[in-house]
Amino acid sequence: MKYIRTILAALAATGLLLLAAPPAANALVSYPPGSLLQPNDVATTTIRDYSITPSKLATGSDFTVHGITSTNATSTNATTTTLVVSGSTLSLNGVTYTTPSADGSNGQSLTTNGSKVLSWSAPASSKLYIPLKAGYATTKGDAVFSTNDIISIEASSTNEAGAGNATASTSVTSTGPNRLVLIFADDQSGTPITGVPTVNGSNATFIASTSNAAIATYAWYYTNPTSGNDSVVLTRPSTTSSLDMDVLALNNAKQSGQPDQKTTNTCSSCTSITDTLTTVADFSRQFMIFGNGGGTVTAGTNSTVQYTQSNNGHTYASSVAAQHPAGSASMALSFPSTNPSTVMVSIAPTGETLLEPTSAKTASTTAGFMGFVESAVSSGTVANVDVSGDASLFSGLIPGFVYYLNNANGSIGTSAGTNTRKVGIAASSTDLIITNEP
Repeated sequence: MKYIRTILAALAATGLLLLAAPPAANALVSYPPGSLLQPNDVATTTIRDYSITPSKLATGSDFTVHGITSTNATSTNATTTTLVVSGSTLSLNGVTYTTPSADGSNGQSLTTNGSKVLSWSAPASSKLYIPLKAGYATTKGDAVFSTNDIISIEASSTNEAGAGNATASTSVTSTGPNRLVLIFADDQSGTPITGVPTVNGSNATFIASTSNAAIATYAWYYTNPTSGNDSVVLTRPSTTSSLDMDVLALNNAKQSGQPDQKTTNTCSSCTSITDTLTTVADFSRQFMIFGNGGGTVTAGTNSTVQYTQSNNGHTYASSVAAQHPAGSASMALSFPSTNPSTVMVSIAPTGETLLEPTSAKTASTTAGFMGFVESAVSSGTVANVDVSGDASLFSGLIPGFVYYLNNANGSIGTSAGTNTRKVGIAASSTDLIITNEP
């Protein structure tokens, strides 16, 4: 044994043998790659500047560190499958936030109060303010859809002043929104009508006229007549033939810039006639006056006969539907062989977006779903509509359930109507997070 001690001492003296002492507490110790750390190799639970190179780990292997607490640790480009943060604070980019102690409800998100305190809250609702279409009413929480303001015929009247009568007169009752009176007339002798029709004593505005040897046809309009009964009078210079006048009370018509478009037409010894114009306003509606001297008139392409006289063929017609999108629009009529003349007019709508209680019965109203009204709204008045976020408008909702449009106007439920539209997820019995998706 003494020989071994002598040899070791000699080696140490020559520097060929280094005798290592145990590492001092908190000393920085390096271990070569591949080292297996033993419990006594680390004096404390603090490890500094320790890096692990993933390429040095066997494929599919796990690296687990047990019993180590990190204080003020900094990581760059770290990836973890699970991040656990203990305590009530979280520091991000130098800002320390106080976090909630429990999870929020379905659909809620973390929001700050501006003083670094985070809490769960439902997203704020976004609102629109849109008029409710005339003829409808809603209650709080009713589902509504958006629709374009379409020209409609509220009332109409016709008067025939026979030979010997210089004046044609009639009246219509109109009470709807954005009123416009459209006046058509024809003289069966082809004599120009030099008189101007009046509405409640005020002159109407001329649109267009045309004539052939037998028939002269005319069109005028008058915007914003008095709500109620409107008297229309037309006086002509000639009394030798019949004078026919039609008056249409229209709703939802633009109150300036009318007509949208116009055109005239005639033909000789023909049995049908087609008028075509190019509309400017979207959802405009077309009307046509037709005079031919006699015979039965029937509707053709995109035309609905509103009134016709078989004894002289005087007729007026409207387009089947509003023209959408704006562009080429045609109307056609058929009749016994004769020499007709026509005036076709396009009337522009107000262009407003209106609301109507929605139903899942039809695809168009289902797809047009916009949101929920905040309170009961009467016909023609402006509604506040929640279109996104949290709509706190209901009662009896089942938290966590998806809600759909139902077939009854304005209603929703946990099962879909005829056409499926998901409108929201219940966050509580009173709150619906609006989703609006097919």
